[in-house]
Amino acid sequence: ERLTASHNCDDKIFSGKYSGKTVMQSAPAIITRGCVLPRVKYTEDEKPYIIASRNKTGAYSVASLYRKYGQSRYRTPLAETALFIDDPSAVIGVFGYHGSITLEYPLSILNYRVFMQDLALNAAEEITDCVDIRDNRIVIDGKIINRIGRSANAGKDISEPGVVIKLVYRQN
Repeated sequence: ERLTASHNCDDKIFSGKYSGKTVMQSAPAIITRGCVLPRVKYTEDEKPYIIASRNKTGAYSVASLYRKYGQSRYRTPLAETALFIDDPSAVIGVFGYHGSITLEYPLSILNYRVFMQDLALNAAEEITDCVDIRDNRIVIDGKIINRIGRSANAGKDISEPGVVIKLVYRQN
């Protein structure tokens, strides 16, 4: 599926053939690099762009990107995104606004603790009791990502959430 957006090219910013014109552009709704295509359930009429990747180091990332509406309105429609992670020790970066993120693993993760950290801070918070863990999957509500991922925002900083998630094996 492709999403389409229109951009009004203001004369003050654009020159040449696009100046003063409306340009239509489209791109795939979901893009990946090095990982399985995430499953996305859209919870609103509008859809965000979802991008996911697996780095050569084994780290994963998933982002929900905003859409532009009209001349100057930007918004990230919420979606529920499920991403397959091949290793419970992998670090996962999550960016943007999400309805929820589901992390699915090839084995049970019931004996793991879950930590999340704002990318701008130096300390992680344990969120094990705030997430839904069932056998090989974790469901993280977008409100937790928003709370932790914007906790370092000061004053009028409207930056979107950015967090890192890490599972730690629970030693008995």
